[in-house]
Amino acid sequence: MKLLRTISAFTWELPQTLVALGIIAFHAVRGTKVEKKETVLRYGELAVYEYGDLEDFGGYAFGKVLFVNPKILADRKARILAHQTGFSALSLYFGPLFLLAVTLPALVVAALYDAAIKAKKTTSKLVVNYHDFYPSNLADVLGNVTRK
Repeated sequence: MKLLRTISAFTWELPQTLVALGIIAFHAVRGTKVEKKETVLRYGELAVYEYGDLEDFGGYAFGKVLFVNPKILADRKARILAHQTGFSALSLYFGPLFLLAVTLPALVVAALYDAAIKAKKTTSKLVVNYHDFYPSNLADVLGNVTRK
């Protein structure tokens, strides 16, 4: 499975692989510490990198590369990794359409959710959650994430 996922990363998932490599290169040039921390054996071998120059993100995934914020609490890390693993599975399903069919909708939903939080000043008053909408809800299903 690891070999097939690596072949997929440089063929079927090439656009998101290039984005992931670009993120790593960008931070290397900036001098931001981006460190490979672990490997997750699900949907093939997934590389987990940590960097935390953004305060309010948990993580994101491009192909077989997952990025997580090292500042997240340990009890949230497992759920965030599982969620990002679901996005990695979506990358396998959508292939070269992933950036358009998954990443773009995720960015739009995240921006709208962030605007709603800022408008309400607290998440406790929001009726909906970012994870209630596509593609985040599908990533939760594929990553076996249960939310309260």
